[in-house]
Amino acid sequence: MAIIPFIVLKKTTMKRITLLATILSTLIYSIGEAQVDYKQSVGIRLGGDANGLTYKYQKNSTTGIEGILHSASFGRGFGLTGLYEKNQTAFGRKEFQFYYGAGAHIGFYRSGFYKSRYNNTLYYYNSTSTQLGIDGIIGLQYHIPTIPFAISLDIKPTIEFFSPIYSFIDGGFSIRYTF
Repeated sequence: MAIIPFIVLKKTTMKRITLLATILSTLIYSIGEAQVDYKQSVGIRLGGDANGLTYKYQKNSTTGIEGILHSASFGRGFGLTGLYEKNQTAFGRKEFQFYYGAGAHIGFYRSGFYKSRYNNTLYYYNSTSTQLGIDGIIGLQYHIPTIPFAISLDIKPTIEFFSPIYSFIDGGFSIRYTF
């Protein structure tokens, strides 16, 4: 009787266990090899509307360029955001950085229903559309000194220019592998 739950558990969670073991092995292997100063990072961003992949290139210690490939309009499409960012040391420690900047985005949406954020009205778009807008960003990043990862929290205000014109503020959490 005790063997059956183990077999069922093993079949349903083998992929998760393998992924966790791979991540832990990578972290253990990379301890001591992490860089405090890095040129590039790649990871995921979890936000209110812009959830997706993030890539950051540090031009130098004070400027960087970030790209975010994300879901758009709560899963109705996808978008690409490009940001030019300025960095400065926070709290007098080089592993902490404040960053701020601006950029633009383009998004592609499919038809369907969506609920307005402002008045809970249900709208229907019967054709696909393209969205253009501008973005700002301000955040705090912590580069973990013992492993090649950085985590950050940010606020990203956005203004959309087409169908309809509106603005909103998207907060996000990112974790990136640095190299």
